[in-house]
Amino acid sequence: MRRLILATCLLASFHAWSVELPPDSPIDPAVAPSVWLDALHFGTVPTMSVRRYWQRADAAKRLALVETAFAWARGHSASPMFRSGYEQLRELARPMPPVDPGSVDDAMAQQDQEMQVQFEAMRASLAQLPADQRDEMEAAIREAEEAMRAAQSDPEVMALQRQGMQAEFEAEQQRYQQALSRWNDTLPEDPQTLIARRLTQFIDVCGTVDFDAALVAQGGMQRFADPAHEAKRWEWKLCYRAGAAPVRRAMALAREWLQTLR
Repeated sequence: MRRLILATCLLASFHAWSVELPPDSPIDPAVAPSVWLDALHFGTVPTMSVRRYWQRADAAKRLALVETAFAWARGHSASPMFRSGYEQLRELARPMPPVDPGSVDDAMAQQDQEMQVQFEAMRASLAQLPADQRDEMEAAIREAEEAMRAAQSDPEVMALQRQGMQAEFEAEQQRYQQALSRWNDTLPEDPQTLIARRLTQFIDVCGTVDFDAALVAQGGMQRFADPAHEAKRWEWKLCYRAGAAPVRRAMALAREWLQTLR
């Protein structure tokens, strides 16, 4: 699931949110705001850099890190700095509107001018051709120009061209409106809406984790004894590895935060 927020699956959340970690922490607090924005936008954050740190931490330190992570995330998400950063991110992701082509007649006139420029460029290149090829190329250019003039003088052909251009203008505008709709859904105007979505996704995924699932040694690796567990997505397995106590505490904190956003 592209938009699953791994940041709240403990390992990722520490990397994205913590700002007051012990001296041996591999996390740079300076990058936390930008990583948090990326986590909200894409639904994922890197986890590799914090795995060893997490594995060394005892149970008490892990729970403390969960508390710190959520405290920082909630505080930062209510700050002007976060709001400003989110608005900049949103603007950068805004779809570009289609270029206004003016009327269909204007667009057709522009098309004719561009064709004429191409013809002139082709004539200018004739001098670079071998002498025995110039006459043939000149004849081809004249034939193309005559075909264009014939089409311009045919009302039926011109009507079809106008219809085609109008249809393309409308299709382009429709594509733009669809892109705007996806943008507004992916990055809603109110960032708290997106935060609520990510918290809900986290709770939904972690709520399905069986922390009592058995592991078996296979090919020098630990795998789930139950094939259904082994087939789970890596987000589910990441939460399993993080452990029941910290994940359940994170879920409780996520629910508390979510209640304030409704």
